[in-house]
Amino acid sequence: MPAYRVYRLDGRGKVEAAEWIEAETDAEALQIAGDRDYCPPCEVWERDRFVGKVGRETG
Repeated sequence: MPAYRVYRLDGRGKVEAAEWIEAETDAEALQIAGDRDYCPPCEVWERDRFVGKVGRETG
């Protein structure tokens, strides 16, 4: 199962925290990240490939 990194961003778009998740597909990884209480906004990456951003922008 692929491992993805979820980066929680602060109000200025800087990484505030990160965690690893596992998902079968990019869509599932985005869904898992979006379901987290601490996202929005979060970026999801698989290795060096940007998968997408979830949540709403703050500020």
